[in-house]
Amino acid sequence: MTIQLWSSTTVQALPEVSVCVFPNCSFSHTVCCLDNFHKLLPLGVAHNIRLVILNRRDYAGSTKYTDENLKDLVAGDESFMERLALEVKHFLLWFVDTHNIPKITADRKSGGFAIMGWSMGSATAFSLIGYPDVVGNESYQRLEPYLRQLILYGACLDEYDNAST
Repeated sequence: MTIQLWSSTTVQALPEVSVCVFPNCSFSHTVCCLDNFHKLLPLGVAHNIRLVILNRRDYAGSTKYTDENLKDLVAGDESFMERLALEVKHFLLWFVDTHNIPKITADRKSGGFAIMGWSMGSATAFSLIGYPDVVGNESYQRLEPYLRQLILYGACLDEYDNAST
């Protein structure tokens, strides 16, 4: 079972919008990624946005990668990204089910959540969309009423383009 340390703001009024942030990977493994994003949390509350900041695997408070995971990562094996897609899927389905996330409203002004990847964290966020056979239609159908958008902030999109060459 994979455990990811995460932190979230709470909001006073419903329906809110949630933003799930997958951070970059350049921080020290002994430092919690959450510490680097703590200044954003009050901004979310002020705008009725629930910020959900996930600590990366192998970082303080989250499950370590296995030797097999690291071998796949170093080798560029697609199975690493497929497992990442499953982890994102499982977290989002759990989050929706256990935190009473409201569905996107008819006018699309509130409810649901966005997924945001920052820099290399964009690969984590993008994995949910990039591996449809792994995520599965049933999971997409469960997430569809909630998923507002995918935000790739500071992503190296050229790397995605070059991956197929």
